[in-house]
Amino acid sequence: MMSQFPRANLFKAVLATFCVALLTACGGSDSDSSNQAVNTVVSGSVGDGPITGATVEIYNVKGELIGTEISDNTAAYKSSIKVRGRDYPILMKVSDGIDLVTGDAPDFELVSVMIRRSNSTVNINPFSTLIVKMAQSMAGGVNADNIDYSTAVVMEKFSFGLDPNAIDNPVTARVSDRNIAHIVKASEALGEMLRRTRDLISATGTPLTGDDIVNAIAADMADGFLDGTGATGSDPTIAAVANVVTGQVLVEAMTNNLKVNGVVATLVMDQAISTTHPSVQSSELSDSVLITSGLINQAMLSVAAAQVVDSSTKLADLEADIGSIAVQASPAEAARILPADASQTLDNAVTQTSTSDAQIVVAINLVANNEPYTPVDNSPPVVEDNPPPPVVENTPPSLTGSPASSVTASNSYSFKPGASDAEGDTLSFDIVNRPAWANFDYITGRLNGVPAESDVGVYNTIVISVSDGTDTVSLSPFSIEVKTGIAATGSLDLSWTAPVARADGTPLSLADINGYRIYYGSSDGNYPESVEISDGTAQSATVTGIPVGSYHVVMTTYDTDGRESNYSPSVVKSVQ
Repeated sequence: MMSQFPRANLFKAVLATFCVALLTACGGSDSDSSNQAVNTVVSGSVGDGPITGATVEIYNVKGELIGTEISDNTAAYKSSIKVRGRDYPILMKVSDGIDLVTGDAPDFELVSVMIRRSNSTVNINPFSTLIVKMAQSMAGGVNADNIDYSTAVVMEKFSFGLDPNAIDNPVTARVSDRNIAHIVKASEALGEMLRRTRDLISATGTPLTGDDIVNAIAADMADGFLDGTGATGSDPTIAAVANVVTGQVLVEAMTNNLKVNGVVATLVMDQAISTTHPSVQSSELSDSVLITSGLINQAMLSVAAAQVVDSSTKLADLEADIGSIAVQASPAEAARILPADASQTLDNAVTQTSTSDAQIVVAINLVANNEPYTPVDNSPPVVEDNPPPPVVENTPPSLTGSPASSVTASNSYSFKPGASDAEGDTLSFDIVNRPAWANFDYITGRLNGVPAESDVGVYNTIVISVSDGTDTVSLSPFSIEVKTGIAATGSLDLSWTAPVARADGTPLSLADINGYRIYYGSSDGNYPESVEISDGTAQSATVTGIPVGSYHVVMTTYDTDGRESNYSPSVVKSVQ
């Protein structure tokens, strides 16, 4: 499960950042207190999709222009600038150019930052833009601590499928043939979410630019949450629309059918990847980008949030389908699990969210951040002349279900209890001792997640309960054992007596025997596995690394001329 950056710790984080800011006065490091100008080379990639012909302007901490470069036909730039220690952090801004995926100029200003001289690689993309703008909205502004914090929040909660094993830091990682597809696909997904959010809000009569959306989201995420309650400039409605639109964008990205400006952009993305990195193999294009646990969790929370405005069973089923996708699954494997109309299933929720009232907006943002909420009935009270009817005793809700007691690491676990209330009261769920690798939906009671090998163990005394506002009932405490996905193996110990005659009765000496072959399989007469013993004098052998189970085993002998005997009678051996 994604780390939630608990609100209780935010004060300490901001306080630490503030203290560092006082000491460094927003300066860099690496002996950056020197006032001597040093020739420094900085380079990186430019992209929403890859952007060629972009103007990259380089500014020092005072906002003075100290360099200008143009991104080349591989969407890269390289600049040699003279900077003093007091010039850090160095800010990069991108304007103009052509996005090779959209065919247009960027939809919003892209920015990045060089915190210190040792960061010679500085990529400029939607992720770097969010990171920098988040830091700008925090106490202390753009300094090392705020940039590190913002990077962690974005990579943990807003990665859009960016695999940290391929791109550990979207600003400083060197873009190569190995990871170009990762950064292009994730950046395009993030950029498309920003575009759709802009268009949906603008359609309600509040025209906004791409920069307006980026600034609002970045300010909101300064406290670690996209919920409309962050730094100055946060907007709850923008947050809610972005949270729901994210689910639609991610289900498209999972199956490698991401739409950009309403058209599936897979082919165009692959062409952009090949154009900027001509030596990339066909097996390294967008279809090679595997699904991460962060992508699964981000998509599930977004689809759960969508159910606040659309309670259709199709959305609930879609959330469950996403949870059943294995970590490191391919887009083709995801396409076999998700319904073909997964993106369209979210159309109604996306449209309704942009015009929802304040109460619904708050609920959407709570669910998207995996926080519980209780629906509020705002209908006016009924005033009657007659005395109120006698109070009817409440009937507690019912709660049923038998959760699975085990799951194998890297596989999906899902349990949703059955619940009902005789009076039809609104039900809310709660959980005690939730495993850290699992998500819990406080609206439906669903517990699900994908444990890793590091989560192997037994999680005890888990209790799921439901309340109708008056009474609470609980399932019996249960445990979940996370079993290792690494198959247990053992060995076969075999011994035999060397044959003394050929099939025609001719004597056979040990000198004529060149070796033996051991064949084995799980059923009699079917021996797909074999091991060769190339020692004619051997009369025993141990075959190791065999999965636990029962096997039928036969042997043959072959002579120095390569002639091989028929199978021996089979024996049954157990590997434990």
